[in-house]
Amino acid sequence: GGTGDDAATVRGSARGRGRTLDSGASLTRRFVILKVRYWTTLFLLAGAQPGLAQTPAGFVPDDLRAYTAYRAPHGMTIDGRLDEDAWKIAPWTEAFVDIRDESHPAPTWETRAKLLWDDEYLYIAAYLEEPHVWATLTERDAIIYRDHDFEVFLDPEGDAVGYYEFEVNALGTMFDLYLNRPYNEGGTADISWDAASLQWAVHLDGTLNDPTDEDRGWSVEIAIPWRSLVPPGSETVRLRPNDGEIWRVNFSRVQWPLRQSWDEWPVDMLFPMLYNSFYLEDLEWIGAMTSEGVTAVTHSGATLRSGLYLPDLTPGQLAEAIRVSRNAGAAGVSTFEMNGLTDEHLAVIRAAL
Repeated sequence: GGTGDDAATVRGSARGRGRTLDSGASLTRRFVILKVRYWTTLFLLAGAQPGLAQTPAGFVPDDLRAYTAYRAPHGMTIDGRLDEDAWKIAPWTEAFVDIRDESHPAPTWETRAKLLWDDEYLYIAAYLEEPHVWATLTERDAIIYRDHDFEVFLDPEGDAVGYYEFEVNALGTMFDLYLNRPYNEGGTADISWDAASLQWAVHLDGTLNDPTDEDRGWSVEIAIPWRSLVPPGSETVRLRPNDGEIWRVNFSRVQWPLRQSWDEWPVDMLFPMLYNSFYLEDLEWIGAMTSEGVTAVTHSGATLRSGLYLPDLTPGQLAEAIRVSRNAGAAGVSTFEMNGLTDEHLAVIRAAL
């Protein structure tokens, strides 16, 4: 693909979940997710030159990487492009690895990030290799990890408790939130929290949602005001960190494998897995996704049977999922049990035969 236009810097506070789908595109999501990450400890140094600065010894746990962020020599233009001279002094992180652990194969497409800072902002940049740049969500604070995205997690206190999260997709749609403690400790994500005066933009090194060509990737710039990093309801005034101060940060990329149009596959029958609970969707969504799949195979002669994940469906919900699947044109349903099949589920399935 050719070089795309810059996405304008996005600002706003619109709430809710948005999805815009290009019905003509022949690339859509499969219900499998790959997440890659780069954990690090962040050092902020003023006036240091790359290669000369020393990371404070004894401060970094053995299982974490360290990254030294240098002071930006001048104000930054947030346009998604990474061609400003200031970015040349910022080293790239190592390539991201599979979130499970480094014993798993390296991700197919490389992701790296870099950071700068000044008195007002922490600047974050990333480049994501991507042969088919793809995004659908357009509303601020939509659940952006349902798209391919780039994510930043900031823990200023370095205590692995409360943190700030920023996610952006290739359309330049932002999702920011505050989590008061880890989910496994009863934490609650405050999606209503927005970082005041946040700036961000993306630049496409290719074309968006066009499966007919091959792209190179996309880049992200985010400028996070120091003063915005305050928990909801707090009257704390946060200033920029002191020289040599240590923060914790995680970068992450969510990558959804894409599939070619089903009508191009030499198959007779398809069983797409429909995890409505993962997407926080209701049962009608199963019908919508089934209808999309049935349309895709109309001219190939293949049939489609909706894949229903039993552990997330009560017997009553299973009956409804079968109904909406049939109404959407499915030739039948398939079930993925994962030890979730009960006698009540079997009774529903027998009644539907």
